[in-house]
Amino acid sequence: MSTRPITAAVTTAVNQSQITALLFVELDFASGDLHLTTAGHDVVWNGLTWTGVGALGVVEAIKEDVGLQANGIKMGLQGVDTSIIAIALSEDYQGRAARIWCAFVNVDTGAIVADPVGPWTYRMDHMEVMDGGEAATVMLQLESELAAWDKPNIKRFTDADQKRVYPNDKGFEFITAAAVSTLSWGRG
Repeated sequence: MSTRPITAAVTTAVNQSQITALLFVELDFASGDLHLTTAGHDVVWNGLTWTGVGALGVVEAIKEDVGLQANGIKMGLQGVDTSIIAIALSEDYQGRAARIWCAFVNVDTGAIVADPVGPWTYRMDHMEVMDGGEAATVMLQLESELAAWDKPNIKRFTDADQKRVYPNDKGFEFITAAAVSTLSWGRG
């Protein structure tokens, strides 16, 4: 059972005889966030323009469990723009954030109903680019943030590790020299 909050407007929309749903997917790349939607056209939501991929996009079912379990999903884009392929091949994306929202659309007006459900948060794990001649396919594996619990977080008390997080910190700069130096106490 999920404890994700659902507004009254979403509950009403779900109980309609006809309903249309779409997904918003936000992928955090170093060059900037990529905003995609499963709609067949671009959609403005939350102050952003989400690129419509329509039938070209595929997202596996999102699972939520009562217990602490790391559920991942796969999503894919077929016939994608070359700029997305360039991002997939050149940027370091592993471990970066991915968020998914499920929105319901009023069939009569085409407007998004109230607040989309979500976000489901993931981390990008690995991406596979398959060249199909004229059209390429990109498959992206997203992992639950719980998946990081199984991986060791190795940090050392070295100048290099410290500067990776705090580039201007000089706290460990002389630690190696101090470890091998000989100090004389008392008379000198």
